[in-house]
Amino acid sequence: MRALIFILLLLSGLSAAHAKDLSTRLGLGYSNQFGLDQDLPSLAVRYYPNGDYGLMAALGVDTEENNSRFGVQMKILKLIFKEDNLNFYTGAGAGLLSREENNENDSGFDLSGFVGAEFFLPGL
Repeated sequence: MRALIFILLLLSGLSAAHAKDLSTRLGLGYSNQFGLDQDLPSLAVRYYPNGDYGLMAALGVDTEENNSRFGVQMKILKLIFKEDNLNFYTGAGAGLLSREENNENDSGFDLSGFVGAEFFLPGL
């Protein structure tokens, strides 16, 4: 009898997962992921053209006198595990960075590989 109850409880917990469908969704938010020694807050846009891949672009500008910075970055995301309100992803990105310190300009590239997670508040 205990084995039957255990099996019924085990099977009742198994149900089909209903992952968050992000295809054709556009998101706008905040990012701070540039590879500088100082923070460079940026405006980020994410778009998921299908249910498996996403694209992200970020633009950061700081106009502080004698310490200005600029960055633009593009990323591609691959969803690797989907839950109802949580997605895990991996990806790669590339960007251009420029900064001015004491009237000297310095520019470079930012290449990155990453893993991450996105949580969605239910009901929104």
